[in-house]
Amino acid sequence: IETAPNKWIFWHHRCSKKSCQHTLESKLPRSQTPEADEKCKMCQAEDSTFLTVPVVRPPGFAPLVNETNGRIVDADQSDSQIFRSNTKWPTAIQGDEPEDEISIGNMKIRFLRHKELININPGRSDIGDEQDTEYGFAFCKKCGALDHDRLAQEHRRPYAIPFSDFNFSGINSNTEPGRQATATFNQLRKQKCGHESDPLHTTIRDPEGDTYNKIVLVRLFTTDLIVFRIPWNTLKFVDMDPQHSTKYNPSNMAAKTLLRGLLNTITTDESLGLNIEDSDVDGDVRRYRDGTQEGWDIFIYERSDGGIGLLSALFESFKRIAADFDPNQLEQSPLLGKLWRTLRGDSCTTRRPNQHGEYVTVYSRPCKNICSGCLLDYTTQYMEHELDRTLGFHLLAHAIFDEEFEQHVIPYMADDQLSLCQLMTRIETHSNAEPHYLVDQLGEVRVGDSTGIELRKVEYILSNTTQYRIHSPLLKTSSSNSFVRTDLYQEPTKILNQLSNQPTNLLLQLTGEEDENE
Repeated sequence: IETAPNKWIFWHHRCSKKSCQHTLESKLPRSQTPEADEKCKMCQAEDSTFLTVPVVRPPGFAPLVNETNGRIVDADQSDSQIFRSNTKWPTAIQGDEPEDEISIGNMKIRFLRHKELININPGRSDIGDEQDTEYGFAFCKKCGALDHDRLAQEHRRPYAIPFSDFNFSGINSNTEPGRQATATFNQLRKQKCGHESDPLHTTIRDPEGDTYNKIVLVRLFTTDLIVFRIPWNTLKFVDMDPQHSTKYNPSNMAAKTLLRGLLNTITTDESLGLNIEDSDVDGDVRRYRDGTQEGWDIFIYERSDGGIGLLSALFESFKRIAADFDPNQLEQSPLLGKLWRTLRGDSCTTRRPNQHGEYVTVYSRPCKNICSGCLLDYTTQYMEHELDRTLGFHLLAHAIFDEEFEQHVIPYMADDQLSLCQLMTRIETHSNAEPHYLVDQLGEVRVGDSTGIELRKVEYILSNTTQYRIHSPLLKTSSSNSFVRTDLYQEPTKILNQLSNQPTNLLLQLTGEEDENE
């Protein structure tokens, strides 16, 4: 076991870049995986490296037993049960050959049969998480004990057999060998395990002699997948690898939010007639690179090993949708229509102040991130900080309308545009800034005083004959009259400085002359 020849142990290699996490297909040790020492071919970042960690595929699971009274420890009351689970699909750089494929707008939908996935339990934090590198479990090879932190030299034994089970040894307890086995078990049960005599009991060595004192738990399984492949416009969109922030990655958040929207729709849209439950399917995202094109693979898989045909039936539904799909009739489209309305914010609730400063609940008005009306539930509450409804909505619009997506989403950013207007009026040269409202309403107040609450959509802010707006968060840079959404809420002085430096530019625009700096 020192060189991990055991069939339950293999090796997991993952790109260290949080925004990439490309997974190699090799299950061999690092010394036998040359690509693990090369630059990642997916993100192609110069500072990318591969993290290698030994993973254990348990042959079974055993309850934790209290050594003093023989009772099984309630997992819900044990702090050792805290973990983050994710499912990875090793990424082939040139992509996988689909069993079948259709196109809707700018998105390809693929059906793949019998692909191997790896479900990972890395402990309290994810592998390669720059904010918390304490992923994995400390372990004892003598008794099988696991712990998130360093395992004490003397620790409780995680006996899989309760004290009340007198046939634990497979020997009749009424025989002399059975009585001896029972006595030995009762004696050992009350003792703690100790590994101080041999440190190798808490390490694993690879063939090169490198040692690892943490493992992650995995489940390998083969199942069917549906993959939604969406290209990422690397020239116009924000970088898939943020250079200055590890916490905020709009590209990754957009893909994850769209995934959760898809899962929510698939398991709640009764018009499909498939009766797919939350427990039947799950999903994840991965990057892809195909020649000069790159983007996101958003994949959904059946949880059961081998699959039971649910996704095959779902893909047939997508084929019928694609056969007569009309983007102008998107809201009436089966499944995609419900997904569009959910991510657009039709089911959201938000709080808005009236003219007296009292906050009133407004229904059918897009929330800031996610809420119980759109995507927040027991399946997403642990990852709330990784999701943003606006980002998912804009990625879906890009998948369907390609470069024209922004005209379909800007009116639903009314709160952002109104906040921009309030910011602009703080500058004397823009004190006359006013929103340009559309006729359509965005939300309704069912109970309470709605006086002073503006419910119309906003297209842009007009000031000095120039239109200003907060652009889609997917787009990369701001211009003289189009600003970044995160700057509006986190660094508003950036926008104020841009606006304060504009009088000359505005004058040139009004006189029809070109500004060479633009």
